[in-house]
Amino acid sequence: MSNTLFGSKEDKAVAEKREEHEQQKRMQAHSDEGMGKTELYIDDQGREWTIAAVVDPSTNKEYVQAQRWDGLEWVGSKEWVARKSDAGETYVG
Repeated sequence: MSNTLFGSKEDKAVAEKREEHEQQKRMQAHSDEGMGKTELYIDDQGREWTIAAVVDPSTNKEYVQAQRWDGLEWVGSKEWVARKSDAGETYVG
């Protein structure tokens, strides 16, 4: 009865393997499409934004994980919020 409702362990293993295979195919498709490159985006106000690259360490062998925190951007602290709000953005009513 339990196998009928929830499936057997073998069924779950097959489903996990299938999902893993599908994920690998998706990752390969992304790497084939040129993922890993930065993009330059210009909004309607003329501001330029650099969109970060999508890096998958399993497919991109050049990726090196950071060994130290020095130089990494800290996001979400109170100081970060203060810097963002003090960026001098002006809003016109």
